[in-house]
Amino acid sequence: MKFATLFCALLASVAPLPAFASCATYGAQVNQATGASYNPAELTDLFVNLSLNAPSNPASDCASTPVVIASRGGVISLSNGASALNFLLVSSSATDVITSSTFNLSSGGEGDLVRTGNLSLPFLKLLPGQFVQPGEYTADLQLQVGDGAPVLFAIAVRVEPAMRFISGSGGTTSLSLGEVTAGAQITDQFFYRTNSALSVSVFSENHGVLVHSLGKGFGEIPYAAFLSGKPLTLSAPSVVTLDLRNGPLQSEEMRVAVEPQPARYAGIYRDTLTLEFTPF
Repeated sequence: MKFATLFCALLASVAPLPAFASCATYGAQVNQATGASYNPAELTDLFVNLSLNAPSNPASDCASTPVVIASRGGVISLSNGASALNFLLVSSSATDVITSSTFNLSSGGEGDLVRTGNLSLPFLKLLPGQFVQPGEYTADLQLQVGDGAPVLFAIAVRVEPAMRFISGSGGTTSLSLGEVTAGAQITDQFFYRTNSALSVSVFSENHGVLVHSLGKGFGEIPYAAFLSGKPLTLSAPSVVTLDLRNGPLQSEEMRVAVEPQPARYAGIYRDTLTLEFTPF
């Protein structure tokens, strides 16, 4: 008996899938969400965050379209004339490659912007203690989505007039004139940082006299006070101005003087002098 064998060759073809391609561009907007005001005297970092919006409801294939924030020229900087604020560009899960001039969204950030239509993006961190001149500091930027036309925008941070005592200086201090029968004077120096002129309001609790600890009936001693050589009016609240000198580090001298006081009742005489500093 002969056996017959049949061999069948089976062939099949599958049409190739089209390569996935992201969309060329889509409409997006960007606004500054936080960080409009910077106080150099604050001790904490200031964050400038951006809000990205895609109101056109992009198609899902736009989820991988590149999104880049860049300087309009040179490096990203916050400046006011010749003065500038130092900052760090902030990395997050929504960002990829960051350079001094470009800020690229990660694939996750690009996808979140398309899927939700909104993305909150940490952008800059300003370190505290920068006593630069007051005013508005701006950075001219652009938002590039795919091969679309750049969307021009700017961020602005206003530096406020500020003043901060150097640690260990200012605040509350006690000045002792010692024995004043023959007269006496004492000086005290304090240091601070500022970026502006200062208005100093002066208040004397006893209107310019030292009062005996047992009360006015036991005597009063008039005294004179000077702030960096400027006489202070103590009989009523008064105001003096301190001009901004070179550099942010400043120092002032407080001097208190008492004329000879013969035949005064023995004891301790006191007053409280309050100086309130307002930068402007």
